[in-house]
Amino acid sequence: MLMTDIDDIDLKILGAISDLKVSYPNADKIKKTINLTPDDLEARLGVLEAKGYIKTLKGTFVPKVSLPKGIYAAGLTDSGNLIVIKSKSLQ
Repeated sequence: MLMTDIDDIDLKILGAISDLKVSYPNADKIKKTINLTPDDLEARLGVLEAKGYIKTLKGTFVPKVSLPKGIYAAGLTDSGNLIVIKSKSLQ
């Protein structure tokens, strides 16, 4: 698996999810570790999910809990976990 379709911000998001040490960390906790607006984070999470690196949990928008379109948690898939491991081994 090549990491050519992952940029630095996406790697930071995947790393933040991994560093939170829970299966599906809350979106607000991910947002606190990444310097992105809620809309930008939600868009990137959507792309990462489409690429198969994460799985998001969605529901009704709840202020200070979920992102604007309802993503309230995200967890790494096996592919996402491999990307994090490979990126850490390259550092």
